[in-house]
Amino acid sequence: MKVSFPFGEKKVQVELPDNLNLDFIQFKRSFFVNDFTDFFIKKIKNPIKERSLFEIAKERKSACILVSDLTRPSGANIFLPILVNLLNTCGIKDDNISIIISSGLHRDLTSQEKKELVGSEVFKRIKIINHHADDKKEMVFLGKTKYGTELWVNRDYTNAELKIVTGSINHHPMAGFSGGAKSILPGIAATKSIHQNHKLFFDSDGRNKNCLPGVLKNNPLHEDIMEGGQIAGIDFLINTICDSEGRIVDLVAGNWKYAWLEGCEKVKQLFNIKIEKLYDVVIASAGGYPKDINLYQTIKPLTSSSLPLRQGGSLFFIAECREGVGIDYDEWINLDFLQIKDKLKKDFSLAGLFFFMIKEIIREKKVYIFSSLLDEISTKTGLIPLQSLSEICSYLPGNDKTKILVIKDGSKFFPEFEDI
Repeated sequence: MKVSFPFGEKKVQVELPDNLNLDFIQFKRSFFVNDFTDFFIKKIKNPIKERSLFEIAKERKSACILVSDLTRPSGANIFLPILVNLLNTCGIKDDNISIIISSGLHRDLTSQEKKELVGSEVFKRIKIINHHADDKKEMVFLGKTKYGTELWVNRDYTNAELKIVTGSINHHPMAGFSGGAKSILPGIAATKSIHQNHKLFFDSDGRNKNCLPGVLKNNPLHEDIMEGGQIAGIDFLINTICDSEGRIVDLVAGNWKYAWLEGCEKVKQLFNIKIEKLYDVVIASAGGYPKDINLYQTIKPLTSSSLPLRQGGSLFFIAECREGVGIDYDEWINLDFLQIKDKLKKDFSLAGLFFFMIKEIIREKKVYIFSSLLDEISTKTGLIPLQSLSEICSYLPGNDKTKILVIKDGSKFFPEFEDI
């Protein structure tokens, strides 16, 4: 049996023996929005627990729109032209509209990447700003959260009269779900603020048990993000829900809290999959470009894909990683799990957190990776490099008793466990 998986911007195939006991993850059917302009305008005119954006915009003279970078596909190139024209009809001119890429600590986008992200029309008309978390001159201090996070955010956002947050909603490995106020913290926050927020992943016992994908209740990282959004202020939220191909299949708009929470429920309905047994083997793709642009960005699909594995099971993970690890790693890559855990308590960093999460997985499960990473990097990280996908078969038992799960897009998948 030939099975195709996304790998960067192409597909790769694995030929698996026909006698294997395979289960395939199938997401609930979703429908691509055909007349998107009409769909979008209806959502804006009938927002969730908020006044119409038309009504709000007519009271303001300037606007700032936050958009996710290329690692978080949201369909911005489709909805931004409609949104910008809508603001024009409400009296806000192009010169008074800015778009900030809420990239957190990710790298700057090139001019061409900006054009791809927002669309050629918006790129020509509107000022597009890369966020620089390390540049203090770009930041303004707004106060502290109850968790002690010092909230420094991009001043171009705070200076705007109308503050619009966009993005896409998906499961997030620590904050429960992406989208919503994450566009503020970490999206346009300072490095110090981002580190203080992400450090909430840890408590006195190590990993906080509530900092998990799909978990919002008693999740301190999520609660801190929500307070950051409250302090910074969000006038209107537009969050999309995209399928595995990056197509917009739904959208929520309105109040930044209530619309986002409704969007989270929609994501659960589409992408939560009931799992009735643990598997010996999982074969999974990170979902292709840009979700596998580097190893750092694959932590969500890597985490989700490992969850249905039994202890001692094997995950075969397919991710291009064309930009390598994607984060500074020299200080952490040679440390074991306990060394990383101890070091993080004294000297927190996102690189350390990333390696902690990987080492946490490989403590109990084997992870093989097919990628463009150097073998030395994969091995030091604790991953077992594959030279070709055909190698997968050499590790599989030649019988139908081994339970194998196939996940073609680990970035969307999230397991809901029945009684196991």
